[in-house]
Amino acid sequence: MGEDLYLALKGMEASRFKEQLKSGDSTYSPWIFRSKGSGPMDYNKFYNDWTRAQKMAGVRIRSPHSLRHTYASVNLAEGEDLAYISHQLGHANPAITLAIYTHFVP
Repeated sequence: MGEDLYLALKGMEASRFKEQLKSGDSTYSPWIFRSKGSGPMDYNKFYNDWTRAQKMAGVRIRSPHSLRHTYASVNLAEGEDLAYISHQLGHANPAITLAIYTHFVP
């Protein structure tokens, strides 16, 4: 993740925390995409919001999974470390990543 994105996300987290303190909401959650309450995101809501945002932007609709695949394949084709990409994808080990993305590894 680039420094600009990191700083933007940290700023967003701080802003949300301040808003929740002002409102008296005691269910603070650091999750960016979250369901009502403190748990992680509701995938169906995220998917619907994601699709709506793409339509509003006038871009071709892509699933989060296709973006994940693009991230992995582009980085591996550019020679990024297999173990690093495997970790980013949350695979149990690099062998899983290699089995899926072998054709992208130079």
